[in-house]
Amino acid sequence: MDALLRQKSNSMSVSLRKDPDFDSPLSELVDLTGVTEPAIDAGGFQSLARIDPFSHSAKRAFVARAGVTYGVTRMFQIMRDNR
Repeated sequence: MDALLRQKSNSMSVSLRKDPDFDSPLSELVDLTGVTEPAIDAGGFQSLARIDPFSHSAKRAFVARAGVTYGVTRMFQIMRDNR
């Protein structure tokens, strides 16, 4: 995973967990329609799944164009479900 992406992801996760107003079961909508080629590998997705601040019961929706972006969102969901 790109070092900048890892740093931003870690920072966001820590900030959300420290925020007293953050509700971890809250649902999330992720818009990836502008992504043409993901800049993250399987190890990066494992890292993101480990630091995910949302509870396991939180619902997720990924909006992505067909192809690689859709495939990697499914990979993230599978890794997150297995954490």
